[in-house]
Amino acid sequence: MKLTIGILALSASILVSSCNNMAGDDDYSNAASDICDCVNKATQNLSPEFKRLMENPTDQEAITKWAEENPTEALESLASVGDMQTSIENCTKKLEAKYKDLYTNDSEMEVLNKLMDKLKENSGCRFTYKVMLNGLQGKYE
Repeated sequence: MKLTIGILALSASILVSSCNNMAGDDDYSNAASDICDCVNKATQNLSPEFKRLMENPTDQEAITKWAEENPTEALESLASVGDMQTSIENCTKKLEAKYKDLYTNDSEMEVLNKLMDKLKENSGCRFTYKVMLNGLQGKYE
């Protein structure tokens, strides 16, 4: 899903750049919070059930059943996906600019793991965490 790819690209590049400021724990917390805010704003028009189903995109049976039982809601949610992706892409560009001056010696995977840990700790970032976790498919521990 493009949502996951955009978030993963952002998280992988957000702090792995060479410049002046060494990234600390607060920077990871702030970056994770910013990523979460991007996703929450971009997905605010999706139905809660559709978001729940997006957390486990491999359960095609559940997705199909929901769509059949809720055709209007399913069509509205699907129609919002394009806007969601555009919103996340725009937000991602802003965050890349915001964090361009941070530096870390961590690998991209270490950065990603730290961001995932911060998302997991934040109860308001449950959806973002789940979507990213699915996108990582076992790369995050």
